[in-house]
Amino acid sequence: MNFLPLAIDIRAFATNWSAGAVCHGLESQSGGSPTQDVVSLVVPSGPRRCCGCPDHNENDVSLSHGSWRVSVETAQGARFGSSPVSCAVGVRPLAPSRAIGDAPVCFTTNGAPYRKIDYTVLGLGFERSDWVPLSRYNELSPTLGYPFAAHTNFDYGASLYVRTDVLLSNGVFRLALENVTGKFRIWHDEIWENWDQASPRETILDSETRRVRHFTARQWRRLVRRLGYGGRVFPVYLTSSEPGSCDLVLSYANVENGRKEIMLFANAGCASERLCVSVTDDEGRPVTNATVYVGFEAGHVVLAEGPSRHYSAKTDTNGNAVVKFNGANSDVYWSVMADGFYPSGFRKTVYQIDVVQIPPLFYKVNMLEHEKHVEARLWRKVNPQPMYSYRLSEAYGNMINKVPVKNGRYGFDLKLGSWLPPIGKGEVADFYYVRNIGQPPAADGGVSWLEFEPGGGAYFGYQTGCKEFPSTYGADTNAVFKSRLPFMFAPKSPEETLVDWRDIVSPEEYAVLRTRVKMDAEGNVVEANYSKILGPFRFGYAVESPCVVFNHRVNDPNLESDCSINMLREFNSCAYPP
Repeated sequence: MNFLPLAIDIRAFATNWSAGAVCHGLESQSGGSPTQDVVSLVVPSGPRRCCGCPDHNENDVSLSHGSWRVSVETAQGARFGSSPVSCAVGVRPLAPSRAIGDAPVCFTTNGAPYRKIDYTVLGLGFERSDWVPLSRYNELSPTLGYPFAAHTNFDYGASLYVRTDVLLSNGVFRLALENVTGKFRIWHDEIWENWDQASPRETILDSETRRVRHFTARQWRRLVRRLGYGGRVFPVYLTSSEPGSCDLVLSYANVENGRKEIMLFANAGCASERLCVSVTDDEGRPVTNATVYVGFEAGHVVLAEGPSRHYSAKTDTNGNAVVKFNGANSDVYWSVMADGFYPSGFRKTVYQIDVVQIPPLFYKVNMLEHEKHVEARLWRKVNPQPMYSYRLSEAYGNMINKVPVKNGRYGFDLKLGSWLPPIGKGEVADFYYVRNIGQPPAADGGVSWLEFEPGGGAYFGYQTGCKEFPSTYGADTNAVFKSRLPFMFAPKSPEETLVDWRDIVSPEEYAVLRTRVKMDAEGNVVEANYSKILGPFRFGYAVESPCVVFNHRVNDPNLESDCSINMLREFNSCAYPP
């Protein structure tokens, strides 16, 4: 696997005058330019007899395929097609790769496959403020460097633009000061919206205290977004307290085939770490034949069994499973799945590690902890049925659920997830939002609340902690349903002006609602619909909840929704917790 280029190296000189600059790439050490790879092609010797044509008796080496992301050129800069003699060609990058090895170049000799190189094109570089690539200075002087006046004032420092058109999802970026004589600092200047204030400045590299910085791909993208003016470019500034020289090196590393995408590695071989998992159902009984999966973030492990990043094991009759793996990071992610149960969802277990750096980019992780014991609880699939299921937010699909800002009484339809007309398209009010801000508060201090028709109301329960099944199978018809839920309260003292705003359902809870109630003459409930709302359920700028389930079947307390079938047709393809 070849990378174009692997690194960009800027030599900077702090002087009392200004002149030119130089840029070096890793390939320049072997005779290539910093932005191309040199490939030596050898033409076979001896006679060639493929047919009777005289023109076909000549041996040759040809380009059979070249990716559009690269350009294959002769020493004179012309596009290479074929040559009857051995030669060297240059492979120059044109467009950044989106996957490792997605820029193949194939050569043939006498029509037979000869050589294939899978390139990964990277867009690393330094530019001046006038957007001239500093690699051009190689043509002017290979030794002078990029000079600037020695000065410690940030405003008078030399400015460079760092360009990183790396489109790969993983990897490690390295920014370093090398071969330093003198005292250098590399600064960044954050974009600041308030131009009346000084923008924050921070030292990235310091030749005396911190010469090397490593960034994961995610950290680097976050840095570019925070510092950049758009695209994949951001400015840095160079200052020096005394004359001298240094190399400013930007490099990127990534390893092919997904085996080590981040520069963390462990020795392949027999599995040395263990995760012991005990699996029970919602009633505490062992779950047999459940599959426990152990996985890692990309590049955190080198597997002896192949390129997969997952290990698995089955539980025995006691619900226990032991997963063995080779650890190379503290964070181990695991999940449990079994027939007839909702999956547990991925969870994280942290092992103790010791990280040893192997310059310049590699790290070796020594596992200080080799075994962990964890527990998982799976919830059974009892009786899932198609129901109305959706998420409440400011604007989701065609549902606009902004909270009314004027005092009044507003009905909300839980079946359709909408306010009643004229605000929304709801048909039946399952509860009413009463807004009474600025008026004398109720006896409990409430100035805004939800209220239900007689016989209706809500009760609360705590979530299970499982994202795949976070709440309850059904409504408890014998529970005490509260008919009024205040969530905004008057200020506690005359000095306070803001109301006390609270979640209707906290993030740790869920609410079960009984609505559309019909009662007999004695006040007994004869008809009702049941629904549940997952917390956090709040009225802020909009009505918000991660999941609402409404059972349209009258007098059916079942609230276990079939995730594969949504009665709300607009969201039939969306999956929500049952």
